[in-house]
Amino acid sequence: MSEVATLGASVLQPWVDRLTQAVAAHVRPDTGLWDALEQRPSPADHYGQTSAALALYLQGGPEMEQWGWALRAWLDRCGSRAGHAPFNRLLLLLLRERVITGAQPVTPALETMLDEALQRCRLDRHYPSNNWTLLAQLCRLIEAQPGHPRERAAQRLITLLERWTSARGGFIDFPARPDPHGVATPMAYHHKALLIASIAVRYTRAPALANITQQLYGWVALTWDGGEYAGGLGRSTHSLFGDACLVASLQLLGLAGAEQADTPPGRALRGVLRRWERQRRIDGLLDLTPADRVSEAGTRPAGWDDYMHLSVYNAWAAALLAWASDRQRRHGIPGEIAGLQWAGGRTDVCQQDAQAGVLRAQAGPDLCAIISTRGQAPQAYSRDTAELRYAGGQPVHVRYRDRVLCPPPVRVSAESLSRSPALAGWVPLFQIGDQLWALADFRSVAVDAAAPAVRIQLDGGRAVPVVRAAARTLWRRGLAALDWRWFDGALGRGAALRRPRSSALFGAITLWLDPAGPSLRQEIRLECRGEDPVHYLNPGGHALVADQPPPARRFQQQDPLTRQWTEVLFPASGPSIVSVPLPSTIPGLGCALPPKPLHPGPYAHRLTLGWGD
Repeated sequence: MSEVATLGASVLQPWVDRLTQAVAAHVRPDTGLWDALEQRPSPADHYGQTSAALALYLQGGPEMEQWGWALRAWLDRCGSRAGHAPFNRLLLLLLRERVITGAQPVTPALETMLDEALQRCRLDRHYPSNNWTLLAQLCRLIEAQPGHPRERAAQRLITLLERWTSARGGFIDFPARPDPHGVATPMAYHHKALLIASIAVRYTRAPALANITQQLYGWVALTWDGGEYAGGLGRSTHSLFGDACLVASLQLLGLAGAEQADTPPGRALRGVLRRWERQRRIDGLLDLTPADRVSEAGTRPAGWDDYMHLSVYNAWAAALLAWASDRQRRHGIPGEIAGLQWAGGRTDVCQQDAQAGVLRAQAGPDLCAIISTRGQAPQAYSRDTAELRYAGGQPVHVRYRDRVLCPPPVRVSAESLSRSPALAGWVPLFQIGDQLWALADFRSVAVDAAAPAVRIQLDGGRAVPVVRAAARTLWRRGLAALDWRWFDGALGRGAALRRPRSSALFGAITLWLDPAGPSLRQEIRLECRGEDPVHYLNPGGHALVADQPPPARRFQQQDPLTRQWTEVLFPASGPSIVSVPLPSTIPGLGCALPPKPLHPGPYAHRLTLGWGD
């Protein structure tokens, strides 16, 4: 394939050195990669060991013993069929490619070890998450012989990417067949899809792949706040996993050089790296999210998903950055992806993906908010855990100048949410009958950015159940057991697309972002119908960054008869307001007034938060 000029000086090399050295310090001869938080070897069913092996080999070559320690420890413990097979296989393929093209001849023992390792990573055709299926197809592309086999593998990858990319360019991680009732576009996994495309263009010159890479790259503009954060929506948000995918992609696309410093991707890259400086631990590793707090259990920091491990994601980041920056691997940028364009070409205007329900609202030069508008299908729709990270009608990230004002939403147990409704943050939460419901899905979105203040109007809102209803009959319990055992939970995941809508509660939400102040105002209008009693569990609910409380906070209610607005006491502290720590990836507080019953008919209130300069 054609190549353009070689890469300019990258700002990443110091980070490659730091991360690799930190990972090397946690690799032992007998256990391989050691997890400093869990105080045990890195989980054998994960990809920390193979990530460490790739990172260390790229930095030190065969002379650095630790890379072999990690690979042998993984082989000793992973079993005959390794977990996370697509991840491990990709890392092993990149390692084998580097070993084969190295200056030293491959010894029979090393060749045997790599072949055995690859045999443990057998790929399936489909996986529950679309990003896993994409990763498996990338492995097939890398392994395919040049000519027709590689062309077929590339076409299959292109077909999947086209199916799972919105018209605006957002990666759809769920469902496998995009549904008109909802899709999920978690931002961390959009960055992973961009990484997959950025690697794939090194192995095929298919123009369609270059076009999709442009689309995926352009959508990054909707995830970046103009400062140090790229994310806010969905699982793994603001995680080191997604950050590493984005940073490595920018390097692979030739956008990490000094000559790009004043471009949007250059500023985004440097913003993430500045934040990483604050996330550096004393042992050189990085915290997995910006929240450096320990949960009540005292074991896992706030905002971590169950699958997150300190050793795994640090090794993953080290491997990606090392491979993307490895000059011995390949020089230059493929000509097919030269001249990539940031979405819209500007960062000072509002941009949205209507299908995904994602809006990047820019109010003046200093105030930026990422808004979840229509609402998405929640991944891992559970019977006991409330997934609020995909709910519509809420800001999932707000930045003013160098201050983050609103943290991302959370995933918490339904029991905790019932006990502390303020955990719902901006999402209106209700008790109808014996179920928890959230005003989280909206039919229409209107954006008015003509004035300095940006107005977002969300209409046609319907309340949906926060958790999946329990299987009450014997045959449904049997079906659920079969689904878990034989269908990998496919039927349960599909329930997220078939959530019932309440016939007792309807609503609309309007948000105003005003750069004067700055201020954020929310107006909620509800309509209660039917005979079922409705209890509003978190009136005035909102989420704040813990160390950036607004000096001004107002709450007003509208009289349903006179339509007059009345000021309601809403002090910064005291018995009238409930405030609870949020287990969010940016340390936050969930705030709300006490629960109240709603009577049949209309109800409306306004909440205004003002921060001041």
